[in-house]
Amino acid sequence: MNRKNIILLAVFLVLLVLAILYRGPWSARQAEQQRELSFLSGLDLEKIDKLEIKQPGKAEVLLIKEQIMGREGVIGETRWKIADTGFYVNQNEIDEIFLKIQEISRQRLILASNDKERKTRFQTDNEQGIWVNFLGQNDILGSMIIGRNSRDYNYTYISEAGIDQTYMIPGNVYGLFVRSDWRDMTIFKDQTGNKERINKIRIQRGAENLIMEKINNVWKQGITELDSEKIQKIIDVMFSLTADRLPEQTFANTGLEKNSLIVQVLGENVDSTLMIGDFLEETQDNPDGKKNVTRYYYAKTGQSDNIYLISEKIVKDLQADLKK
Repeated sequence: MNRKNIILLAVFLVLLVLAILYRGPWSARQAEQQRELSFLSGLDLEKIDKLEIKQPGKAEVLLIKEQIMGREGVIGETRWKIADTGFYVNQNEIDEIFLKIQEISRQRLILASNDKERKTRFQTDNEQGIWVNFLGQNDILGSMIIGRNSRDYNYTYISEAGIDQTYMIPGNVYGLFVRSDWRDMTIFKDQTGNKERINKIRIQRGAENLIMEKINNVWKQGITELDSEKIQKIIDVMFSLTADRLPEQTFANTGLEKNSLIVQVLGENVDSTLMIGDFLEETQDNPDGKKNVTRYYYAKTGQSDNIYLISEKIVKDLQADLKK
C-alpha cells in the first residue's frame, strides 16, 4: 500500500470515529443539554375540571369532569362528559390523555426549534395546531398546542401558545386528541361486577310482559323452570352492549316512542333497561349481483335519551326462547 492510500485510509478512519461519536455519546449528551423544563410543570391534574379542544376545521369540543354519585349519596367515580350532550367519553381514552399530560408536565422536554418561522413546519402554530386548554372551575390552568408527529411517529411536536419554541415529546400525542367522534359507544356504564347481582328479568313485547326470577339459584317464569344458560346469555348481552353506530339524536322515525321490545334486568342496586324501536335497513350490492341487506335497530336506555343503533343479532339474542 503506497503512502497516499495510507493517508486516505487514516482520514477515513478518523471521520468514521467522529461520525460514531456524533451519533452516539456526543449526540445523546447534546440532546440532553437541549432538554428544558416543561411549560406544563406545576400543572395540578386534580384541579382540571374541563378540557377544551380546538382543532382546525372542526367544531370545538368541551369535555367536563363529572362526579358520579354512588350508593346512599356517596360520591363515586369520576367520569368525563361531552358538554351539551348526554354522552360520556370512554374512560380508557381519558386515562390515556391524563397519563400523557402527567408525563409532559413532569419530564424535561426535547427542544426541536427556537425559530418561530419553523412552527408552521411542525404545525405548532395557531392556525394548524390542536389547541388544548386545561381549565379549572374559573380559570385556565395551562394550555398547549399539539403539532404533527415526527416522520417515524415516535415523537409529537408540541408548543406553548405565544412562544417561539417547539418541543418533541415521545409517543403519539396527536392521536390522543384527534378523534372523529368523542362519544362512548358503550350503552350501559358502571356494570363491572353487577352480573352476579341480577335476580330478575322483565321482557316486554307489545302487550306481552314476561317476568323471570331467580329463586334458590333456579330461574323461573311463574312455576316454569327456565334454561339458566339462555338466561345468562341475555344477562351477558345486556352487560356488554356496544352500539354499532350513533344515529341522529332525534326520536323521529325511530319507533322508540312505542318500543317494540323492552328488556330490564334487576338486582341489588342494579336496574338497567333497554328499549328497542324500529329498524334501519342498509342495502349493499354484492359482486354476484345479489343484494346484501343489513338491519340495525334503534335503541336507548331507561336512564338517558341517547339513541344508539345495535345489530339485529343482539335483538334476536334478547328474544330467544328461554324454556328448557
